[in-house]
Amino acid sequence: MPPGTPNPASAGGAAGSGKHHKRLASDFSDFKLPAPQAQAQSRLRRQRSVERVHRLGPAPLLHLLTDLDAGKPVWPTVERYAALPCEFIRELGAHRFASPLQLVDVGEP
Repeated sequence: MPPGTPNPASAGGAAGSGKHHKRLASDFSDFKLPAPQAQAQSRLRRQRSVERVHRLGPAPLLHLLTDLDAGKPVWPTVERYAALPCEFIRELGAHRFASPLQLVDVGEP
């Protein structure tokens, strides 16, 4: 600690009372981005997530929409899907819907 700085333990602060001190968002208020810059960064992050989800293909997109329809939070769910390995999903063929099955009547057994 620099000279002249009061010691929180000796001042009876949270650190000295044996309690854990939680940092509040307000403790970092000087680290916030200006509102327009933060909005632009958030918009860009969402756009990139949507691009990655789009590359996954129609089947994963349907699963995403099903999760959203079930009430999952929109952007955390989109970001979770965006983090999936696109190349791996395509290699497995999981990016497409399964071919519809056709039943063929071959007569009675």
